[in-house]
Amino acid sequence: MEEIEIKLDENGVIINDDFPDVSGFKDLTEEEVNVKIAESNLNALRDLRNKKLARTDWMANSDVTMSDEWKTYRQELRDITNNYTSLANVVWPTEPN
Repeated sequence: MEEIEIKLDENGVIINDDFPDVSGFKDLTEEEVNVKIAESNLNALRDLRNKKLARTDWMANSDVTMSDEWKTYRQELRDITNNYTSLANVVWPTEPN
């Protein structure tokens, strides 16, 4: 799994540009905040999934014969958001050799 760098400020609060701007959260209901958090988690999952897919895009070139194992791996990556909603519990498919 690709490592994700987490930066903390002097108070131990996460500094991450991927999180949504929370300055307007005080005017939101708890349900609206939970929706925004869920969207952020899903976006982080999609971003990492897309990076993993991008590393294998060369195999989809017309002059490369992709094995069934690689086809399955790439499809499992594309389907990851059907089964998971955040990076917290995702089980990534194993990249073929």
